[in-house]
Amino acid sequence: MDTGQEIVRASRWASDGALCWFPDSDAVLLTSFQNEALYKPTRADVRGSVGYGIGYAKGEEMARELFSLNLASHDIRRFADGDSVALSVASRQFIVRDQNTVRRLDLQGKELTRVRIARLGYSPVVPSPDGSLLLSNVRRNVPFYAEGRLTVVDLNHPGLRHILADDLVYRYKWVGTPEQAPTNTLSLN
Repeated sequence: MDTGQEIVRASRWASDGALCWFPDSDAVLLTSFQNEALYKPTRADVRGSVGYGIGYAKGEEMARELFSLNLASHDIRRFADGDSVALSVASRQFIVRDQNTVRRLDLQGKELTRVRIARLGYSPVVPSPDGSLLLSNVRRNVPFYAEGRLTVVDLNHPGLRHILADDLVYRYKWVGTPEQAPTNTLSLN
């Protein structure tokens, strides 16, 4: 069926998740393996169960990077290291998580700050609108306990943490009122 819409395939494969808009909506950041051949394994490359996939890969063979995709020109260029990204709207900065490290990047991919957050692991991070606070699940310091605590971390003082919930929280976001600039008020649903 012809819908009259043009479909353009990007020139680089991307992993699902970790997509993020640029503030002006003209480009998207995406995560891709450094080695694109990993997206096209042969049957001989697959041994045993693949249910747990890349989370348990050792070494740099599964290293990922962020790439920007310009939606008008379809150009893809390397943007920065990392495997998870979110936009801090008011500060117009990207927050990139790479295991236990969180970095603030400007819109060109230049690193502005780097903060190590113990026990952050692979939890997604949600930056506040002004980029000064992060909301994430931080693992407890208990062996074999995978659950995390919903925690607010101040990037200017990463040792100061506010634990908001001690059990599973399925959805969270920063909210503000339409009459004012976004605030750091938190809504737990």
